Amino acid sequence: MTRTMVLQLVLALVAAAIALTVWDLETALAALVAGLVSCADLTVMALAAARLTAQRVRSRVFYTVVLGIKFPALIGIVYLLVVTLTMNALGLIIGFSTLVVAVLYAAVSFQKSLVEGESA
Repeated sequence: MTRTMVLQLVLALVAAAIALTVWDLETALAALVAGLVSCADLTVMALAAARLTAQRVRSRVFYTVVLGIKFPALIGIVYLLVVTLTMNALGLIIGFSTLVVAVLYAAVSFQKSLVEGESA
């Protein structure tokens, strides 16, 4: 598990706690569920990308298919959460936003490490 995945999980928990404080339990639960779904999505993406760059050709086909199925599966899960389970839309937005914050933080940290490496 990378630092970005851990950060995303922590942000999901913090977002759920803030939603519970500011709004209600329904919003907090939706934020937590969306945060966990986005954490699972990030984990699948990271594992598949790592395997794509490290394994034999046979496994590359499998992980390419996994990455191809991942997005429609995510859309299906969001549809299930919104339409079937009628989860709070604000909470879902808050929960899914934690992934954006975690990825942006990882990108800025990576860029900062590159710049510090050049100046040394």
